[in-house]
Amino acid sequence: MVKVILPCILLALFLPVFSQKKDKKGVAWQTVEAVQKLAASEKRPILIDVYTDWCMYCKVMDNTTWNQQKVSNYLKDNFYAIKFNAESKEAVDWMGQTFEYKSTYKVHMLAAQWLGGNMVYPSTVIVPVSGEPIIVPGVINKKEIEPILVYFGEKHNLKTDWKTFKENYKSTW
Repeated sequence: MVKVILPCILLALFLPVFSQKKDKKGVAWQTVEAVQKLAASEKRPILIDVYTDWCMYCKVMDNTTWNQQKVSNYLKDNFYAIKFNAESKEAVDWMGQTFEYKSTYKVHMLAAQWLGGNMVYPSTVIVPVSGEPIIVPGVINKKEIEPILVYFGEKHNLKTDWKTFKENYKSTW
């Protein structure tokens, strides 16, 4: 009985997430190549959503966080945004180096580079204008991502440490 009821409950919970139609709202993702060209002329932090096609939580984040108008507008105005499939088979150039998919590991080596080898999906990587990339593994909701985006998007990271900023941050979304 439990074997029948549990899948039905899970299906009822997640069916709306998977069956939503894609419309024009949401983040305007760009390619790795396009972002590198843009970043050469205008310095902005880069946000990278590292996902896989099979990852249920990646789809949840697509249909919730990345579909929020406030999030997509903020990203459009303050970041370059890349959506990168960690299992993509295409070679990609990043910062003068070519990365490829490695079938031995079943992962694209650029994703492994961005995630420091900790292959958690979804993961959000913030590459600030200056400094080391920051990796945020797992699903992040709108409330959680707002201070992260503002911290890097408005360059608070250049003058304030994260703990102080987070303690004093007041949401405007």
